Amino acid sequence: MKELLFITELKQQINEKHKLALRNLYLPILGMEPIILYQLLIDYNEMNQGKKAYYEWKDIAKTSRMSIIELDIAKKKLEAVGLLRTFV
Repeated sequence: MKELLFITELKQQINEKHKLALRNLYLPILGMEPIILYQLLIDYNEMNQGKKAYYEWKDIAKTSRMSIIELDIAKKKLEAVGLLRTFV
């Protein structure tokens, strides 16, 4: 099976107000797994200082202790509310 790779890009910097809204508005709606995924993607972006770097999707699965299927469901929930966009 071909490895799934991803990169992260931010439209704008995430500030404390965004994080507050994420935890208090989106957490009750989406649940914990999508919020963990979202925060991890932000963390990956910050670790690279906004530079593009490819990572394996299974690395996020290991870090979050979620299965690939759980990650895909979390990703779809984030896309459904407009917090995440993916491109192939």
